Amino acid sequence: MTATTQASSPTRSPAPKRRTWPWILGSVVLVLLLAVAGGIFYFSNLLGDRIKIAANPEPEPDVTVQSVEGAAVTYTVTPNDTGWADLGHMALDMTNGGWFLSEDPTEGDPATRTVTAQSNPPTLTQGDTGTFDGFYYFENPKQGMGLDYKDVKYSSPAGDFDAWLVPGNPTEKTWVIFTHGLNSSPREGLRTLETTNKLGYTTMLITYRNDANQPQTDGYVSFGEDEWLDLQGAVQYALDNGAEEVFLVG
Repeated sequence: MTATTQASSPTRSPAPKRRTWPWILGSVVLVLLLAVAGGIFYFSNLLGDRIKIAANPEPEPDVTVQSVEGAAVTYTVTPNDTGWADLGHMALDMTNGGWFLSEDPTEGDPATRTVTAQSNPPTLTQGDTGTFDGFYYFENPKQGMGLDYKDVKYSSPAGDFDAWLVPGNPTEKTWVIFTHGLNSSPREGLRTLETTNKLGYTTMLITYRNDANQPQTDGYVSFGEDEWLDLQGAVQYALDNGAEEVFLVG
């Protein structure tokens, strides 16, 4: 009898599952990279342009005090609010000159804030009007922080500029020069001054071209392209008046 051999069919392994998560992850990463690249391109173009600085008018009063009970101040905000009504630790800058630091507000209208410090009289009363102030300290180093300072002038090719000079430890030869941000003022640097003064550093809080009441050129801010000359003048002032090391802060 002839034996018949039957060839067995080869065993097939199940097809591997196609992994989709690497493609999804890769797509997400690609989208994020494109977004970052687009953002860098946008802001680099923005910084490459000049921004016209318009004189800031005095803000219209948009806060009205409804009641005062101890440190609790209840107030309403009109529709022309600056957008700071819901932010914490804002100051109430009143039309009559009063200036008050306050904590986070309650929700609603009227809202209530707790006053934590008063930097300028008179006291708050019902019916007072004013605006919110985003600066943490009032007016200048003396009125806001009790620190003695000098009004000094330094020079650059654009002219003579005002600065606040707050002396530090007489034996400390390190100075700090603070430059303020867009559409702001040296008052912005008072929070930095709190630290630099404790460290014993003499601190200059400077202005530069096209600031209010300072030498005007073309009325534009160029993000340092021109203003560096004014900063260089401030550094030279520091070196001429005893500084051996200068830190720039902004």
